[in-house]
Amino acid sequence: MMRPTIVLGLFTSSVALATLAAAAGLIGACSKDDDCSALLQCINNVNVHLRVALPPQQMREATIKVCRNDVCSSGKPEFLPTQPGERQKVITKGALTAEVTLDVAEAGKSYSISAVVPIDDQSIQPNKDRYDLQVRRNETDVGAISEVAKYEESNPNGPNCPSVCTNATIGTP
Repeated sequence: MMRPTIVLGLFTSSVALATLAAAAGLIGACSKDDDCSALLQCINNVNVHLRVALPPQQMREATIKVCRNDVCSSGKPEFLPTQPGERQKVITKGALTAEVTLDVAEAGKSYSISAVVPIDDQSIQPNKDRYDLQVRRNETDVGAISEVAKYEESNPNGPNCPSVCTNATIGTP
């Protein structure tokens, strides 16, 4: 009888080997005659990054707002990370679906905020979609970034196989 830990170990090793092979171009690069049935899937999104210089007490009082065009969501951090490398999710409410996280940039002095906004290729408007990430405290902006997305397309499975992935990055992580 096979132990689950061994099966998991074999599965994990197979996934790791497949990932390395794909990165090396050994699999996942379909040609015209290839069978494109085992494909890497796309996660299409826009990543928006902002760093704000706020000590912990002031960050607790801040509201984080993320928008795509005029559709927005906002929330306040319930918990703060305390050391570099820690990350806390910020729960946002509103019409925009976004995953917002907060990281310590410099302990006791500043935070990095990242918002991941999922997109679908049917709704994007190249050279028009504006993304905003804003931090306000006591009705005052303490940090903001606003840019039109420069969408980039990639073909992780090669030029002759689906999927075409669409992504953009705004700001510096």
